[in-house]
Amino acid sequence: MNNNKTLYYIVGVVLVVVAAAGGYFYGYMVGQKSSETEIANLKSSLATYFPPPPEEVFSLSGTVKDIGKDFIEIEIISFVQFPPQPGATTPTEVRTVRVGPETQITEFTFERTAPPVPTGGSVLPQEVPEKKIEFSDLKVGDQVKVEAAQNIKSETEFTATKVQKIPTTAFSAPVTETKTPSL
Repeated sequence: MNNNKTLYYIVGVVLVVVAAAGGYFYGYMVGQKSSETEIANLKSSLATYFPPPPEEVFSLSGTVKDIGKDFIEIEIISFVQFPPQPGATTPTEVRTVRVGPETQITEFTFERTAPPVPTGGSVLPQEVPEKKIEFSDLKVGDQVKVEAAQNIKSETEFTATKVQKIPTTAFSAPVTETKTPSL
């Protein structure tokens, strides 16, 4: 009789251990799925305010940091740190932009030939005029937009198809003609 009691006791302990392990495993799996769902929801909410960088990048804007014989180095805001950390300084990167004989070099003039056309509370977009300039017109500290034919998201050196200088007085340019368009 004593052996039966010991057997019942051992079977009971084994059943309790198996039930506890099964409960732990079940709870872990449910919690894991819940955590994955919560993380996906948080990432979706975060993407509303901080959309992730695109997979392909064909143009960059930045500040000219150095100028060589056939290149400029520009400082851009980095794609590395996403999402931005609260209170942290914005990380930057320096990219080397090769300029060849086929590279167009222009400057935005921001001179409008006519005032914007009102369309019931908004303004129709207008083409931004630009003029051709020489490579020697670029200076350290200039703001530029560079374009390339290939994906340059992670390239530290590339050849530009176009370099556009953005004047610092871009938004203070006067309207050179004030003729109101007829509708």
